Amino acid sequence: MTGFGTARIVERDRLFVCEVRSVNHKYCDVRSRLPKELLAFENPAQTLVRARVARGRVDLSIELQPAPDAASRPEIDEPLARAYYAGISELARKLGIVEGPGIDLIAGLPGVVRAPDRTIDVPSFEEALNGVLSAALDELDAMRRREGGALSAELGRLLESVEAGVDGIARETPEANKQRKDRLEDRLRELQIGSSVDPIRLAQEVAILADKSDVTEEVTRLRSHVEQFRRLLSAPEPVGRKLDFLLQEMHRETNTIGSKSGSVALSHLVVDLKSALERMREQVQNVE
Repeated sequence: MTGFGTARIVERDRLFVCEVRSVNHKYCDVRSRLPKELLAFENPAQTLVRARVARGRVDLSIELQPAPDAASRPEIDEPLARAYYAGISELARKLGIVEGPGIDLIAGLPGVVRAPDRTIDVPSFEEALNGVLSAALDELDAMRRREGGALSAELGRLLESVEAGVDGIARETPEANKQRKDRLEDRLRELQIGSSVDPIRLAQEVAILADKSDVTEEVTRLRSHVEQFRRLLSAPEPVGRKLDFLLQEMHRETNTIGSKSGSVALSHLVVDLKSALERMREQVQNVE
């Protein structure tokens, strides 16, 4: 399921900006992008994401910035600057140079002016990091729930089509069985013309062959799968993989019916049922 969540939090003089994006994926695949100052939080962050997201590819990023009102003055090493000045002034005196070193020269020397230190102690910021990530995941979850509601409604509609198809097969099965039995009897009589045939034995063979072609058991299992699928649609926990498995079983039962079918009408119903199941399979890939 797709979704997006973002959050920011200021802790002391640091601003943490978190973004979480998810797209459809068969399993839970978490990819994180953190600055080197926060790499110690990468594993805890991925663990927190997996605790909230059961299925999908999740891209996580956390940016570290100075707080908007935080002082961003550079750090100046005054003792080092004085040492540079003294050394260069002494060198100028020895070389007979009248003018001493200017501030521009001193400030440009290595180590005199440094950017503010961005290193942080991750454990001391762990509560803030957990908070900003949890807030982003809350927003992601809300978006995914809205999409899940729409998916549930669509799957429910498709499930009604599947159920109607199964009912149609159930209604057609007795007539298909009768037609198959009649054809078998006619064919066996043709093969036994001119020879003595035991009518009881003939009836037994026809009954055995007809029974092997009966799809009543497959229809019963399909109806059971449909009911279980409907119950899972309203379950509070992640059910995407269970729905996927049920659809595989429904496909298998439908294929079996198709292989046994000797009726044109039954074959058409099987094709329609397969089409509805395929549309459901495409949608279930988006379900957590």
